[in-house]
Amino acid sequence: MVDFASDVPFHDVPAKLREHYGFELSPEVIRRITLCHAQRAGDFVKEADSLPDSPGVQTLIAEADGGMIPIVTFDKNSKETDKRKKRQVCWKEARLCFSRDVNNISGIFRATLQTINETGDMWFSSAVEAGMGSSTKVHCIGDGALWIKDQADRIFADQGSYLVDFYHVSDYLAAASPIFNKESPREWLHEQQKHLKEGKLYLVLQNLERHLYEDDAPEEESVRSCYRYLSNRLDQLDYLGAILNKLPIGSGEIESGHRHVVQKRMKRAGAWWKDINAEKMLQLLTLRANGLWQVFWENQSVDFQEEVA
Repeated sequence: MVDFASDVPFHDVPAKLREHYGFELSPEVIRRITLCHAQRAGDFVKEADSLPDSPGVQTLIAEADGGMIPIVTFDKNSKETDKRKKRQVCWKEARLCFSRDVNNISGIFRATLQTINETGDMWFSSAVEAGMGSSTKVHCIGDGALWIKDQADRIFADQGSYLVDFYHVSDYLAAASPIFNKESPREWLHEQQKHLKEGKLYLVLQNLERHLYEDDAPEEESVRSCYRYLSNRLDQLDYLGAILNKLPIGSGEIESGHRHVVQKRMKRAGAWWKDINAEKMLQLLTLRANGLWQVFWENQSVDFQEEVA
């Protein structure tokens, strides 16, 4: 039942129970039971607060990103009798992070609606669970959001390096490309991408600077934004180094993770979550994504037997 409720809305689960097991429960009962086990899933995962006393794996890939999910709150002080009029809906950022050994294809996910620092602590814990030790090098990738870089610096320190997602940088270059080549903007874009991959960031900046400082050049915000974005991240653009070390230059893994770990279940048309319930479901969904589903339920069975005894 909880497995079904991790895939589809609560009101769709009764039909699945009837189809597979020949009985039904009300959506409200399913919701309560699922959230109860989701709370236990959060308690089941023990977060690390320090590195293990071992060298660890050689290299980890660590990515983080934020995505918005729908949240509903209720004004308890309102005198309205109609609950719909007490409701306020908004979007809140669910931060997802993961870490994996460079030699593995699956990573360890963490997700939360809590503060940025709490997200960073979870990111560190996922890295430890993925094999991080005192000698591990951590290759971090993000989309340029300042909180990702700040947390990478805080939790990985000298063991980590940070790279801005190549395709995010390319979006800024693509926005500026028509200014430099109206006939074939893609040609100019591909030339700049090639420079970046060859470690020639200075050529990209020079191309942008020529336009910015020409007396007769029109004022173009796309060029200025691109130049400002790159020049503020000079130490985060070593694509050549990543390529030579056979490390990824894009954060597609975490963006894909948002879709299949979080959004598939929690970002549905017409669906809204209370803060507390959304946090519980994030813990349940990441536990499932990390391959701990069977271990979790076996642990629940042991706990239940002990309670009965």
